[in-house]
Amino acid sequence: MKLSLLSIVALSATAITARFIEKHEQDQVILSNVVDEERYLVEVAPGELMSVTEEDKWELRRSGRNFMDITDNQDLGGLKTSAVKVEFPSKPVLQEALTPLLKNLSKSNMQANLETFTSFHTRYYKSDYGRQSSEWLLENVQGVIKNSGADKYGAYAKHFIHPWGQNSVIATIPGKSNSTVVVGAHQDSINLFLPSILSAPGADDDGSGTVTILEALRVLLTSRDVIKGKGENTIEFHWYSAEEGGLLGSQAIFSEYQKAGRNIKAMLQQDMTGYVQRTLDAGEKESVGVITDFVDPGLTDYIKKVVTEYCEIPYVETKCGYACSDHASASKAGYPSAFVIESDFKYSDNHIHTSDDLIKYLSFDHMLQHARLTLGLVYELAFARSVPPPDQQGSSYPSAPALESLSLSPSAGITLSIPLNSHDDADATPKSKVPRESVRRDNQNRREVLLKGKEGSRRRQRWENDRLLHVPNVQLPLPSDWEVHPTYPVHTVPYYLAPLWDAGLRAHSESLAASKSKAAKTKTGVKEEKGRVPAELRQKLKKAKGAKSLLQDLEEEVRKFVREWEGKKKEGEEVELDSEDEEIVFVGRDGGMSDETRKKVEEELQREKLVWDSRVDDKGASFGRWLVHEIAAYYGLSSRSITVGNPARREAYVGIKEMKTGHRSSIGGEELPLPLWEVVLCRLGVPDILEWPHGNYIAYQFG
Repeated sequence: MKLSLLSIVALSATAITARFIEKHEQDQVILSNVVDEERYLVEVAPGELMSVTEEDKWELRRSGRNFMDITDNQDLGGLKTSAVKVEFPSKPVLQEALTPLLKNLSKSNMQANLETFTSFHTRYYKSDYGRQSSEWLLENVQGVIKNSGADKYGAYAKHFIHPWGQNSVIATIPGKSNSTVVVGAHQDSINLFLPSILSAPGADDDGSGTVTILEALRVLLTSRDVIKGKGENTIEFHWYSAEEGGLLGSQAIFSEYQKAGRNIKAMLQQDMTGYVQRTLDAGEKESVGVITDFVDPGLTDYIKKVVTEYCEIPYVETKCGYACSDHASASKAGYPSAFVIESDFKYSDNHIHTSDDLIKYLSFDHMLQHARLTLGLVYELAFARSVPPPDQQGSSYPSAPALESLSLSPSAGITLSIPLNSHDDADATPKSKVPRESVRRDNQNRREVLLKGKEGSRRRQRWENDRLLHVPNVQLPLPSDWEVHPTYPVHTVPYYLAPLWDAGLRAHSESLAASKSKAAKTKTGVKEEKGRVPAELRQKLKKAKGAKSLLQDLEEEVRKFVREWEGKKKEGEEVELDSEDEEIVFVGRDGGMSDETRKKVEEELQREKLVWDSRVDDKGASFGRWLVHEIAAYYGLSSRSITVGNPARREAYVGIKEMKTGHRSSIGGEELPLPLWEVVLCRLGVPDILEWPHGNYIAYQFG
């Protein structure tokens, strides 16, 4: 495989900082791990062809050369017919209807859609992520049509199937005629260094154009006249696949349109609509770049008038070369096409085709201007009547109906009528129309049938399995389900600091081990028993006198819990735990459980008491949890701390200790010891004999 110096440098940098890629992660990104050395026929200029490999194509891209991969579409443009040339309106005339529509365009909608669209690891047309992004886009477009109610009047959106995995998306809004106005953008993205592996968010190229025309479609469908098909022309919105691979998706579509004899009146391509920083840095005004080379002059001139009428910024004429975007496919098929871009081409985004093509560099205010242009152009041309230019309007002789209605009215009041031969002769026999032989074409339906395969075949089984058909209770995965996340904390450390990081981890672990060992030695020989005050507790509270009130509050909660438990036992309530037999509980998907199981769980929870609750990152709360454990040991209770919730919280519980027989022991009917906080108040000179409640006496030993 041929690698340029730039590719080798990028690969080396990636190898230093990237983590190891698991086998299942490779399967999610790359459809085939076999190096494809197939040769492709590309056209880098009109009539200039080259035979290249896949890597050669990316090398052409990296060197700044545009091309069309015509391997499978060599007949595109070879079937041009003498179609009537389109005469575009002299100027925009529907300002009254468009003004309220333009106000409904939303920057927030475009931003929300673009954030989701760029969340895919890549939209490379041969990757599984590219397929997922195409399915998300189709679902979104279909939702826009359904929410507007346009589907009830014949509007629809569907995939145009391609063999490489990522399909193009076509939305159609019918009009009075089959003459069609097309607006397009490409949905795929690419990282030119390692397309199958490295990320390619493609925010500007061409996520910006994708969401721009999507927002224009949403607002266009708020017009009842458009929805009900009152426009003179049909409208189509295209989102092409594999533009980065050599305009593959748009070539396939316009090749089929050409074979089917489709009448495409105009095609506008929106590719990169959001980057303006280099224009501003150069001291120039923000503007819409109108491409003037390899485009239709009439449509381009009309677009300039639309920008002037409906946009709040001016236009600037610029050039991009041959096959610089999908409008070239329409032009090659003989259809009038045009292309607009975010700025003068020399100031266009320099972050494209890398992992750095991010939203943070884009201006949604500028994208809004492109949405205004798209909406204004589509609406104007949707209601424009197709009038051929004077040199293509046919014979200059008047028609028969015109002659029949012709009258001369001289000043004398005499009227001269010219009657023509009637066509209503009784002897005239109608001519029989010879049925035209149907021509078999490689249409969309036949492609879908071939992809599905025959009923019961292995191909049909794979097709159904890929779409999770006939699977009960299936839920389609979301794009977030395919994202790879580590199950452990990840700390990003520069490569050259890795040895220091490892040494720090080792020192930290050794320090923890030493502290645990020291704590274990200090506690050796000290036996925890009920009613005994640990020396450590007494020493800490002597130093932190303000903590005694906290100790008192916590202990009151514990004593209250013990008294209530003893009261329930005396009343004859069941206090035994479940047997040692374990029970399997099936919990619903929503986290719910049966009433009987919930009652058991609630009863079990009553045997414990939540005493302390704090955030995990609250370092001062550890002292409170330690007091809870000390109080539990003093009263002969069990205690535990757990981490729950999001954000995480630490909770400390006390409960009745479990005996070896499997039953829980109570306090044993004894009187509660003196409150711990009162005992701690005693100084060293206080005798070891303290009065117990109700006149009893007991020897009390300090730790």
